[in-house]
Amino acid sequence: MNVKKNKTKRSNTVGSQTRHEITLLYQNARNGTDLTAALHARHYELVKSTRGKLFVIDRKGEEYNLIFCIAAPREEVEKKLADINPASLPLKKSRERDHFVKCFVSLDEKNKIEASAEQAELSVSGYLRARIFGKNTPQP
Repeated sequence: MNVKKNKTKRSNTVGSQTRHEITLLYQNARNGTDLTAALHARHYELVKSTRGKLFVIDRKGEEYNLIFCIAAPREEVEKKLADINPASLPLKKSRERDHFVKCFVSLDEKNKIEASAEQAELSVSGYLRARIFGKNTPQP
């Protein structure tokens, strides 16, 4: 079973408008610092996830992966935003998951799980949940 990153498509008008606005702000910015200031001026918050990805939070608390919001090639976006220091950004609030399951595996099994999670661009926890509960499992 090949598990791919869960990229939820938001077809609602508000989400589309937000993405369009973020793209316009990106296009008018010279670099990541300019974009961060423009987002702040429009009452968006730029945050980082525990895996270092950048998210935009709107007034309603909706989260948007910054890279996926911008209608431009990923490499171009990453290059333009390279001056953003993720360490200076607040941490994105994650869902409440306060229970854990312990599982013993061999070193080889552990390495395979970690490699598969990395290939799927998921955390190990997210990868295992996706494998167990299916492709439509929400990811933080």
